[in-house]
Amino acid sequence: MRALAPTVLIALLAAAAPAAAVQVNGVDPHKEPIPGASFGCYAETAGDAYATPGFTLRVGPGRTYSTPAGSGAFTVDPSEILSVTFTTGPFAPDAIPSAVRFDDWGQVLSLNVPDGTEYECYQSGPRQAVALADFRLKDPAVGTYRCSQEGTDAAPESLQILPGKAYRYEGGTGTYRADVLRDPSRSFSGVDFTGGPLDGEFATYRQDPDSGLRVMSINLARDVTCASLGAPTVRARFGPGRAPKPPRGAGGLQGLYAAYQVDVTGVCGGLCWSFLTFTRDGRVYTREPRTGPADAACTRRLPNTLPVCETYTRRGDRIRIGQETTSFARSGATLRIGNLVYRPVKPAPGQRLRGAYRSTTTIPNPDGTGGVTASTTFTFTPSGGFTRTGFAGATFSPLPGNPGAAVTTLASSGNRGTYRAVGPNTLEFRFPGGARTRVFFFVAQGGGQRPQLLRLSGSTYLPR
Repeated sequence: MRALAPTVLIALLAAAAPAAAVQVNGVDPHKEPIPGASFGCYAETAGDAYATPGFTLRVGPGRTYSTPAGSGAFTVDPSEILSVTFTTGPFAPDAIPSAVRFDDWGQVLSLNVPDGTEYECYQSGPRQAVALADFRLKDPAVGTYRCSQEGTDAAPESLQILPGKAYRYEGGTGTYRADVLRDPSRSFSGVDFTGGPLDGEFATYRQDPDSGLRVMSINLARDVTCASLGAPTVRARFGPGRAPKPPRGAGGLQGLYAAYQVDVTGVCGGLCWSFLTFTRDGRVYTREPRTGPADAACTRRLPNTLPVCETYTRRGDRIRIGQETTSFARSGATLRIGNLVYRPVKPAPGQRLRGAYRSTTTIPNPDGTGGVTASTTFTFTPSGGFTRTGFAGATFSPLPGNPGAAVTTLASSGNRGTYRAVGPNTLEFRFPGGARTRVFFFVAQGGGQRPQLLRLSGSTYLPR
């Protein structure tokens, strides 16, 4: 079995968590391909031919499937992460089972076929549209990139990415190839240059979906980094139709609440948080907001057709959220739900911050020793400026008796701009060139411009 990249493994483990009995067309979409769905399948191979999928897979009733190469059947083992096994048809015998993931836009099927080719198959509609947008983020965009060189203040000439997979640099021209499809779990592509002044050189390319920042890092004797600014990538947040009304007797709570547990593994960065946003009429948003409290648009549906929010009902000392029932108690402003104590999230309009804050996350390697450590530091000024720096390091050592060598990788990045609070719990970051992004935040402990604990953009930050 192939070794799973850390980002893929994390996604699969998240998908393996209980899904509160979610059903789509009669199946659990976190474990089983949805009957009636079709998938565009892209081979994980070198190149950038992502305009159209390699083939289309259609799922029929009774755990059947069809492709241009033929039809067959599959089985599902809900207890496994790799839950789908193809038993007949063109994908059998299936030595390595396949995995299904389900997110806000639909399903992704990680497919392993008998000839050893690996495919990522995206459910047609919103999910495939997101996949195409992610491919484009790894495909060098036409434009002029300003360059800087490591270890010198002398600025090299700008890099121009031209139509037709061509480039111009230091007075010469050549062509390039980007491996957009090689590894869907990566947020960057490898770029190989042919001809011209960069002949035989290698680079990496990525575009940040929120800020639109495009970066080409060229591996020369002294590394050259070239950047330009594009438009942010906007993904659909909602699908058509309205969410169903809550059942009779639901409701009674109101507001955004947060609870935390001490993180003993390091995966959550010190504290593992849970969030609940209740509406008086009986709906509850069970996620951490991404941009702010307005993310709890409980009358809407997600692009995958499910409601944005669950419904809730209370009966004495019990509360039912979605399909799960647990204990409930109220003490003043706090709520105890199950074994967690939820406190109201305090609004912080006009918040200003001072000094540096760091968030660190560690993900252990499940197949050996070592793992991945990522750290992000924000340095704020009360006048509204910020600097963000990031660092990631990965060390993987196999267990005794297993083949393979220890591997260590390092990466770093940084940018700066201005910030301002644009709502009770939303910070807007503005970058040079006009790009901007909004993130959810709140002061979890302390006050003033130097709080002791800050929750920002899904991570926990402590003062440095």
